[in-house]
Amino acid sequence: MAQDAVPYEVAIASQKPTILEFYADWCSVCQSMAPTMQTLEQQYGEDINFVMLNVDEAQWLPQMDQYDVTGVPQFTLLNEQQSLVKSLVGRIPQIILADEFEQLS
Repeated sequence: MAQDAVPYEVAIASQKPTILEFYADWCSVCQSMAPTMQTLEQQYGEDINFVMLNVDEAQWLPQMDQYDVTGVPQFTLLNEQQSLVKSLVGRIPQIILADEFEQLS
């Protein structure tokens, strides 16, 4: 999924809301959330940028600090102006994420 995600720089420059998913390859919760996120991306991908940032890559340290990443997975929701709306950490039920995405789009 990470290879197909919208690049961070593209998402931040766009006029669409953005979901930043901070993840790690070793994270079992991240792995278990992948099918949920794929489904939601298929549903909301036209209206929302889906960005994946690997917390083990040093290049994302400024974003981890900026968005106060406290655990993985962390789903950080940004509005059209790329301002923080909220962050959710851990295994989040699909229905809750869909409700949050619906409010963004």
